[in-house]
Amino acid sequence: MSLQVKSALEIRNRLKEAIKGTYLEGFIRQLYAPFKHQKNTKFSINSEDNNLTIKILHRILNEKSNCIDIGPHN
Repeated sequence: MSLQVKSALEIRNRLKEAIKGTYLEGFIRQLYAPFKHQKNTKFSINSEDNNLTIKILHRILNEKSNCIDIGPHN
């Protein structure tokens, strides 16, 4: 995994921790609710999806790029 992808994931995790327990947490959970699916649906995230996402990020991001992961946490 590239340093950029690791940095993006680290920032995402820090944002999640910063929001946890605040008034924004409930609002953000409501925003993500429509995207939550059972694990057996075609929309579920698995390791193949993650690997493809990382490959795409490697192809489109460069050292000066910014990226924010706004995917829901299941």
